[in-house]
Amino acid sequence: MTLEQLRKAHQARPFKPFTLRTGGGRECFVPHPEFLFVTPPGQTIIVVDRDGTVDLLDRLAGRVPPFQRRPPAAPQPTALS
Repeated sequence: MTLEQLRKAHQARPFKPFTLRTGGGRECFVPHPEFLFVTPPGQTIIVVDRDGTVDLLDRLAGRVPPFQRRPPAAPQPTALS
């Protein structure tokens, strides 16, 4: 998929979910436009999964390993006076 094709798929209305496939065989599902960000020059593509996993795809250097976002820490109980 070229950068132009990616941008067209991302901006299509109505939006149709799609899967990005890297040269290394990795697949990143884009269920909604808000789950994808392309930097203005188009070198870096960011895809967020429904569970919070973030994939960084660098078009020049190849895929950057994903990282899992930690869930927010539970609020600590406060003592009542």
